[in-house]
Amino acid sequence: MSRKTLLFIIIIAVVASIAIGIVAALDNPEYYREKIQATAETETGFEIEINGELNWRYWPPIAISIEDVDVRPAGSDVPLATLKSAAVDLKLLPLLLGTGDIAIDGLNIDGLTVNAMIDQQGRGNWETDDQPSKTSDASDTDADADAVVDSENSLDLDIGAMSITNAAVSYIDATTGENYAINLKSLQTGAVSYSALTPVSFELALEDNASGMRSKITGDGDLSFNNAFNRFGMVDMNIENDLNLPDVGELLLKLMISGEVDTAKGTADLSKLDFELGELKGTVAVNVTEMNSTPRLDGQITISPFNAKNMTKLLGQPDIETANPSALTAIALTTKIGGSAENIKLSEIEGKIDGSTITGRLGLRTGDKLTASFDLTLDQITVSDYLAPIDETATANANDATSTPVTDAEVLPLALLNENNINGKFTIGSLNYDTYTLNDFTTTIVNANQQMKATSYGTGYDGNMSMAFVAKTGKKPSARTTVQIKGMDVTKLTGVEALTGKIELKSHTRFAGSMLSDVLATLDGDSEFTVKDGTLDVSSIKNIAAVIDGLRKKTSSVASWPDVMPFKSMTGTHQINAGIDEDQRINVNIENMSISGTGGVDYWQNTMAYDMEVTLNESVDGQFTVGPAMAGIRWPLRCAGMMDATAAELCTPDSDSIANLITQILQKELRRQGADKLKEKGKKLFERLFN
Repeated sequence: MSRKTLLFIIIIAVVASIAIGIVAALDNPEYYREKIQATAETETGFEIEINGELNWRYWPPIAISIEDVDVRPAGSDVPLATLKSAAVDLKLLPLLLGTGDIAIDGLNIDGLTVNAMIDQQGRGNWETDDQPSKTSDASDTDADADAVVDSENSLDLDIGAMSITNAAVSYIDATTGENYAINLKSLQTGAVSYSALTPVSFELALEDNASGMRSKITGDGDLSFNNAFNRFGMVDMNIENDLNLPDVGELLLKLMISGEVDTAKGTADLSKLDFELGELKGTVAVNVTEMNSTPRLDGQITISPFNAKNMTKLLGQPDIETANPSALTAIALTTKIGGSAENIKLSEIEGKIDGSTITGRLGLRTGDKLTASFDLTLDQITVSDYLAPIDETATANANDATSTPVTDAEVLPLALLNENNINGKFTIGSLNYDTYTLNDFTTTIVNANQQMKATSYGTGYDGNMSMAFVAKTGKKPSARTTVQIKGMDVTKLTGVEALTGKIELKSHTRFAGSMLSDVLATLDGDSEFTVKDGTLDVSSIKNIAAVIDGLRKKTSSVASWPDVMPFKSMTGTHQINAGIDEDQRINVNIENMSISGTGGVDYWQNTMAYDMEVTLNESVDGQFTVGPAMAGIRWPLRCAGMMDATAAELCTPDSDSIANLITQILQKELRRQGADKLKEKGKKLFERLFN
C-alpha cells in the first residue's frame, strides 16, 4: 500500500471515528468527551483532543456538534490534523421506536486541515508504532479485507448525506521534493453506507508548489466503499480538471471513470476511463493485479483520430511545419496493454498516421537502463511529406554556391543511446522520398553496452540496397557505415537521364565524434561503382567537337558519333578525405573515355565544387572511336552548386577553359592570328553554340 493511499484511509477513518464517538454521546455530550476521544484513538491509533464544546439539540432535527478538534500521532505535540467543526443530524424515527440503532441523517464537517510531511529519513508524520494493523498491514488476507471493523463502539455506517467544506491538505516529502496543497472547497454526498453506491460531487483546487502547476477539479458520480476502507468503486464518475501548467497555459482535461480498487487484494479493475484533452480523445480499460508487489496489467487503449499539429499548439510547443500541410493531421491508435509496471508490453498495435497504417508490438522494461524492444510494420509512407517545407528561394538559386550554413548538431545522441537499450525491427512496405521509392524496407537495431548496430535492406528500381551502421558511443565515439547497391536502374535511382544501365555500388565511410562539426572534420571513406550494359548521352561532347572541327575545317570521328552511345561497362571510384576538403577525387572510365576530377563537398554550406576533365583516348575498336586529332584532349567540366540541384544544373562546360583549349588546338593552324584574338574568338563560338 502506498503512503498516499494510507494517508487517505487515515483521514477517512479519523472522520468516521469522530462521527461514531459523537453518536455515542447522545445522553450527555460533555459526559462522553473522554469516551469519544478514547473511541477515536482505538479506531485510528491517533490521539484526539476536543478543545471546543460538545452540543446537541432536540429539534429540529436532533443534532450533535463538536468544535475545535486536534488529531495527533501518539506521543506527538504537533497536530497532524485540525477540525473547526463537525455536526451530526440524527434520524428521529429509529430513536422513537427504541430499536437500539442510531441512524445518521446528515454529517457536516467544516474546516478540516491536514498537514502531512515526510522527513529526510522517509518517515511520515502520520506513522506511529502503535497504529492498528488494519490500516498499515498490506499483507492482509482476502478474508481480513472483507471483515467488518470489530469494535464495541463500531456502528453500521448509515448516513443520509454528508457535506465537507473548506478542507485543506498539505503534503510535503523531503526525500523527493514533492510539495502539494489541496483545498477542498466542497464535497457533497447522498446516502452513505458500506458497499452501496453513493452519489458524490466535489470541487477542489490542487497546487504543485515544486513545479508551479495549478489545477481546479470538479467531479460528480457514484462512489462506493466497504467498512474496512480498502475497497472503493466508481460508476460514471465525471471529472473536469482545469489545468494551468508553466510554459503551457490553461488546459481542460475531462475524465469519465468506472471501476473498482481493492487495496487489500492489490487489484484494480478499471472497466472504463474515457479521457478528453482538446482534440485528443480516447478510452482506457485495464485490469491491475498484484498492486502491493509488482503490479501486472491487462487491458486495451484506444485513441481516436486527432490533429497532432493542433495538439502541439495546445501544449504550448513550437508549431510543426511540414512540406505537406496535411501531414500529422490524422493520428489514431488501438493497442492491448499487458505485462507489469516494470515491463510494459503493447501488443496488437494498430495505429494510423494520416494515410499510413502501423502494426506490431512494443515493449518497455525499466531497470538500470530503459530497454525498448519492438517489431513494427508501416504499410507505406512518403517521408518528404513530413520534412520541413522547401525554401523556394534557395531552390531558385540552387546553382549558386552559396546558402545558409548548417547549424551544428548532435549526430550521435550519446545520452539517449547510453542510457537506454534498444532491440527491434521496423519494416516499411513502401518507403517514398521525393522521387525515390524503396519496397519492403527493413531496419534492425541493436543498442547495448555503448555500441549500436543497425542494418537496413530494401528493394526497388529492379535491384536492392543494403546499409550497415556500427557506432561506439563511449568516451571516444566513432562510427562506420557500409552501403551496397546491386542491380538498380541507374536512371531511376539518380534521376540523370543522360545515363542508363544497371549499377553496382559499394561505399565505406567512417568518422569520429558525436557532433556534426566533429563528424565532418573526420569523415573519410571511399566508394566504387560499376554500370553495366548502359548508354551515355554524348551530344555535348559532339557539339564541342563540331566547333573545333569547324575551326579546323576538318571532320573528326567524334562528330560522327550518335547522340547516345552504348557501352558495356562504366567503372568509377570516389575518395573522401577529412570531410570538407578540396582534395576529394573522382575517377570514371567508359571504355576509351575517362573522367576525372578533384574538389569537394561543403556539408556546412550544402554545396559541392568539382573541377572535372573528360579525356578521349585514341581507339578504333570501341564504341567511342577517336582519331589522332582528338585523342588526348582534356575537355574541362565544372560541377558546382547546391547539393539538392539536378545533375544538369550542377555540371556545365567551363566556357573559359574550353576557349583556351580551342586556342591550343588551333594555334598551329592559325599562327597568323594573335593569341588573345584567337581565345576571344573560340570563347564567342562556344557561348553562341551552347546558349
